[in-house]
Amino acid sequence: MLQTAMFLLFGIFSFTLLAGTTFKLVRFLSTQPDQEYVIKDSSNLVMIVVDFCLLLLFMVQHSVMTSKSIKKELWPLCKPLYRTLYTISTCVALQTLMYFWQRTDISLWLINTEDAPLTSLFFTLVQIFCWMILFLENTLTEPFFLIGIKQLYNHIQGYRSPKRFFSRQFQELLSHMPHPGTTCFILILWVFPIMTLDRWLLATVLTMYMCKSYSVTHQDYLYTEQQIQTAEYVTMSTSTTITE
Repeated sequence: MLQTAMFLLFGIFSFTLLAGTTFKLVRFLSTQPDQEYVIKDSSNLVMIVVDFCLLLLFMVQHSVMTSKSIKKELWPLCKPLYRTLYTISTCVALQTLMYFWQRTDISLWLINTEDAPLTSLFFTLVQIFCWMILFLENTLTEPFFLIGIKQLYNHIQGYRSPKRFFSRQFQELLSHMPHPGTTCFILILWVFPIMTLDRWLLATVLTMYMCKSYSVTHQDYLYTEQQIQTAEYVTMSTSTTITE
């Protein structure tokens, strides 16, 4: 009973932390920094070094927690909690990055959107559209499994690991593409009216990291296409049945 309560509280804490971190990340990436209030206590070079160290911390955390050797060592100790621990550690790494991030006053490009409403609308719509697609893709790809809630629920109920119910093709897809919506995230990083030096560093490093980490194969594309065709067929069959 005590273990069940602890797992339940652990899951609630993980989900709450993830929601708060996601909200803060949206603001961090999609709102324009006010250059008039940028606190500059050191040179741009020092600030860039600090930012790079923060990015390095995030990438090390992400890579270590997803490495097979670490999983093999920690899995026997915290079987149902591993994915939740991964979610919490990722949120802590992101919160640390955003809190200590240093904004520079050097801009690689600066597009004036105050006097150009159509330009401002374009960038706003791109950000909104990409975030919507990103959230939708994650919602359609077992979101509660990805954040570890489903593992905790199955353990509390005495069920087998949810991964056992996934097809081999889906498991391979998850291993090759752990986070859906890579293209949308890259657009969020780069399609922005103000490209300061620190944002350029953020966009460059994260783009390279994501492209290197993802290894989607041709078989994954065929599996995804098959699933889309199946979903379309089921939708059409349901609509035909309702009409009749």
